Amino acid sequence: MQQTENLAPHVQDIARALQNRMEPDAIEDELRRYLDYGVPLAQAKKDIVRMHGGTFVAGEKKLADVLPDERGIEITARVLTVNPKEITVKGQAKTIFYGLLADETAKVPYTAWKPFDNLQKGATVHVKNASAKKAFREADRIEINLGDYTTVTPSDARLEIKDEFPAPEAGGARVSAEHKLRDLREGQSSVTVVGRVLDLREKTISTANGQKTLVEGELADETGRAPFSAWEPEKLPAEMKQNSVVRVKGAYVRSFRGIPNLNFGQYATVEVLPDRTLPNAEELDKPKPFHLGELEAAGGGQGVMVEGVVLEVKKGSGLIFRCGAEGCNRVLQKMECRVHGKQKGQPDLRIKAVLDDGHGAATFFANREATEKLLGKTLAQCQEMARDAMTIDVVYDEIVPKLTARRVVLTGNASHDEYGLQILAGDLAFAPERDAEAEAEKLYGSIVEILQEVGPQ
Repeated sequence: MQQTENLAPHVQDIARALQNRMEPDAIEDELRRYLDYGVPLAQAKKDIVRMHGGTFVAGEKKLADVLPDERGIEITARVLTVNPKEITVKGQAKTIFYGLLADETAKVPYTAWKPFDNLQKGATVHVKNASAKKAFREADRIEINLGDYTTVTPSDARLEIKDEFPAPEAGGARVSAEHKLRDLREGQSSVTVVGRVLDLREKTISTANGQKTLVEGELADETGRAPFSAWEPEKLPAEMKQNSVVRVKGAYVRSFRGIPNLNFGQYATVEVLPDRTLPNAEELDKPKPFHLGELEAAGGGQGVMVEGVVLEVKKGSGLIFRCGAEGCNRVLQKMECRVHGKQKGQPDLRIKAVLDDGHGAATFFANREATEKLLGKTLAQCQEMARDAMTIDVVYDEIVPKLTARRVVLTGNASHDEYGLQILAGDLAFAPERDAEAEAEKLYGSIVEILQEVGPQ
């Protein structure tokens, strides 16, 4: 659990961003929940403000608190390095400058898109109206951009720059914190994980510098699974193969399609460990139980199992038709694809519903196989039902009473986007009946144990 002893300044930041539409006590409770789940403080603040429809108010902050895609940033920092670089913009040669800025909390790279007289090596400067973005394939979480509207003025502030933030180009090693795979969060950097390689494959992508080959795959430990991307495959040990156990140091986490992805960048190292370090692949490949609060905080996960109650079966469930254009597969609305226009349509079955487990809510999608299993009918039989009734709604009407208010278990992959948490369920089953009497006895026994430990008051 992160240190949370002084959250008052951060609660005030969130309150200002929400224009005081939310009570400070409620903000603090929500912020502590995020921190309990292991979400970095800066990311937690951003997520809470976004969820409640607010925008962060620009103001001076420390480098460690700067968030990706933030604008109007005001910081005080020391200029550690200044390096010119020639680029071509619209056919014209242009000189930009790059290097490192630092304060007491972090060192981050910067790019200055025009000359700044006060941007000198060793100078302490006050920067206004800068912006930030994610650093491209670097362990650093963000990069500062100094643009046309940025001002850089001298500052007499005294900054104590710490040695534990080594400059990346100097090759300094960062402190690499150990994590379990289920605890990975967007924005984490310099993490260490131990996992078994469930999948390993090469992939070729197009970059500004031409074709590049990287290695992708999936790692698993006793707590969960996570996809990974190794950007410099030539640095991977030859012994690293599918089913081997590895320790990765100095990796960083970025979300891809809403799921935390472990990236092995320039500063990552990979070591192959003895096979006995972790259980076998079959055991690790089994879905791991999560509650929706964990998945919301993590931004998603692979191979998850969630149990909850179906609150609502949404329209668009049952018999649907998909676009037949190559690579599309979109659901047709009135037999029309929003990209490819009028289509004959390919018949399919699915369930789209809302699940609540007491820790949160999520929309889930169950595929044709899961829908056929629930209905006890094949796709062909459902099409025949629709023809006889002269409406596809007849399949939806059969699903609603079967699922609504029922407790189910989903297994699949969870992701998070602007529409909230979603689960693509590869399997859907009704949860076993709960023994309320046994659960009550167990709870009573726990209370008795606590009272015995506390003793008479």
